[in-house]
Amino acid sequence: MSRAAPEYVLTSTSVFWETYCLSAVERMLNGTWEGYESAYWGVKEGMIGLAPFNDKVPQDVKDLVQQSIDKFKNEGWDLW
Repeated sequence: MSRAAPEYVLTSTSVFWETYCLSAVERMLNGTWEGYESAYWGVKEGMIGLAPFNDKVPQDVKDLVQQSIDKFKNEGWDLW
């Protein structure tokens, strides 16, 4: 989205499918794959994250966002 509106897009949510795909292939190779599965992976598992910030985003805001991301990853912070 930043290419479409570089003056307005500050960051975007990203889904990193490679996180899931690498895990699935690893399980296939080691014989623990059980076929189709529903995967509800998020920030903690490294599947959901943010695209790089626009240069317009102040560092203190980036730091606050990173603190929230760290809570999700390390403390099991539940948004709901």
